[in-house]
Amino acid sequence: MEISAKINGDKCKNVVSEDATIVNVGSTKSINYIKLPGTDANYTLTADVTDFEMDAISINGMNMAISVDVDASEMTGDLNTLVEAIEAVNDGTGTLKDGLDKYTLGVNSLHNGTSELKNGVSQ
Repeated sequence: MEISAKINGDKCKNVVSEDATIVNVGSTKSINYIKLPGTDANYTLTADVTDFEMDAISINGMNMAISVDVDASEMTGDLNTLVEAIEAVNDGTGTLKDGLDKYTLGVNSLHNGTSELKNGVSQ
């Protein structure tokens, strides 16, 4: 992710940010931050300012094509565990449905038997 801001260098002096790349383009100061995936970031920008005004802050996300050796199994191992767990829940749901169907048949059979018993007692 790239975050960039442009400020007027004539109105903003002593611009400081430890994590930024600050570039002078004429009288404009361009302040840029880069945040890579998997990292946390807090950015602070300080300056001595007179009659402050600033353009919009730009935040851009992009896919990065970096040639880095990565052990993908480390990242996908937990995902595979999650998929297996979802499959187990799905199987369990099917078993529960089958059990509820049998229970419903049993309750209906009990109701019919109770009705027959009542009729038999009445006779």
